[in-house]
Amino acid sequence: MSELKMPNPFMVLAHKFKSMVLRALRDQGIDIVPMHIKSLFCVNRLESCTAVDIAEALDRDKAQITRLIKELIDKELVRKEPNPNDKRSQLIVLTEHGRATLNKVLSIEKTIIEKMHQGMPQEKIDQFDQLSSQMVENLQKS
Repeated sequence: MSELKMPNPFMVLAHKFKSMVLRALRDQGIDIVPMHIKSLFCVNRLESCTAVDIAEALDRDKAQITRLIKELIDKELVRKEPNPNDKRSQLIVLTEHGRATLNKVLSIEKTIIEKMHQGMPQEKIDQFDQLSSQMVENLQKS
């Protein structure tokens, strides 16, 4: 029988960061889940964002993204607009409320990241960023 080990520090860090962001959002009366946040980032990042783009970026099936977009529309975070390049699809666009919510998320994340970096030399932070980026690239290759 294998010995039980403590969770990987990277996993603990990721969970703690996500938990702190969600707690701070709830404290501000913002009721969104991590998948909502990821979707808002995706819509903001892509100039002409469709449901298919979100599904591909988040590696989720189209049906799940369709439900997710409906939730975001119900929360008035995004809206659909006709796609001038493809009449069969619609663009997903941030609303003003969605943009304000995304800005709050960014502000909260920035504050938490600054707290994480306290007492750490910039060189170590840069090394961690490089290592994390490489790990993400490795996972995306598979």
